[in-house]
Amino acid sequence: MRVHGLAERLSPGAGAVLALVGAVALFAGVVGLVVGMPDGPLASLPVVLFVGVGPALLSLSAAALARDVGVTTAAATVVAAVASLLAWLLAVFASLSWGSGFRQADLGVERTDFAAAFPVFFLGSLVMGLTALTPVIAGVLRGVRHPVARWSLTLMVSVPGVLVIGLLTLGPGSALLPALGLLVAWGLRRRVPVDGPDRAYIPMARSDAGTPAHHVGNPAHTRTRRRLVVGLALTTAVLGAPFSLYAVLGGSVPPDLPWLPAGLTQLPPMNIGLAGGAVSSLPLVGAAGLVATGRWGSRGAAAGLLICLAVLVSAVSAAMGPSGETQTYLLFLAGLLVGVAAVLPAAGWVRGPPALRWSVIAVAAALAGGAVGIMALAVFPLVAPVVAVLFGVLIARGPRMNAGAEGEPQPQAA
Repeated sequence: MRVHGLAERLSPGAGAVLALVGAVALFAGVVGLVVGMPDGPLASLPVVLFVGVGPALLSLSAAALARDVGVTTAAATVVAAVASLLAWLLAVFASLSWGSGFRQADLGVERTDFAAAFPVFFLGSLVMGLTALTPVIAGVLRGVRHPVARWSLTLMVSVPGVLVIGLLTLGPGSALLPALGLLVAWGLRRRVPVDGPDRAYIPMARSDAGTPAHHVGNPAHTRTRRRLVVGLALTTAVLGAPFSLYAVLGGSVPPDLPWLPAGLTQLPPMNIGLAGGAVSSLPLVGAAGLVATGRWGSRGAAAGLLICLAVLVSAVSAAMGPSGETQTYLLFLAGLLVGVAAVLPAAGWVRGPPALRWSVIAVAAALAGGAVGIMALAVFPLVAPVVAVLFGVLIARGPRMNAGAEGEPQPQAA
């Protein structure tokens, strides 16, 4: 009974809140690692948040989700939750011990006992992580009837799985993706009453008007709009190609080309390509915004405008030079704008109390921007011409919907 009581505390509501708070802690740790913390008592705070607090809360949320969907029993959920907390606690100690050992080696002083204990912390974290992950994998594979085969497969998946989860903490961007996925998993779940003690949840996507998503019309439903979308995409292909080539070819291209603005001639070729390519990609972003507006209405239009603003901010950042504190902040801002744009169309799908719903949306936007938005903006100006050609071809050859709009003749009945 005590085990069931502990497991009941990991309810769906608690799991969603744990995912939200854990994602915030993880994102704060990433920001602290990128920006840097001054020497002193708070110097280790980003590591504690990014390696300890954030992953621990997300692990508890994942354990609650595994129990909620019927993957694990109450006892297995409690084992996974407790072992995961111990695993991330030891992981924090291992990370701090590793950093302390490096600093002492640089200073040429003898290692302290804490720095020398890194192997113990590291191995202990792996063992506790394996203890936490094994019940979950065993629940997933419970359909394998033969016990030896089931537990062999469980260990074959759990051992590398623990290593992969640990490696995620080495890359700030990659670590944000599981947090984003967990938030989405909780946000898209909707309670449906069923008979018996079990609970079932069904995600339901709806458009802005409240109608099912499959009733939303095709974005390019008229010839005029289709021609406009294709024309905008081809404009980006023509204007952006020179900047992409200039960025790729680098120093082999003369720096005094007549089409370069005077303010960009002193920049490295890559920055010129990124700045000019970003501005040239705006017609493509506008075309995509038209498509999104037709599919998601006002949310699609707002998403398109936010991405346009993000691209402009990234262009300003590239035009200011290859590096600098201001450029870093501008890239973070641009990434967050992309994250907000990415979650806007799905905002109507998230269920729950308004405060929790909008908190999940806000944190998901921040995670999407940090994990995907910044990296996408770094390469989008260079590949925009190719993307524009493919996008234009897909729109031009796509099926024409809503025949009869704007005076188009409708097919006659036989």
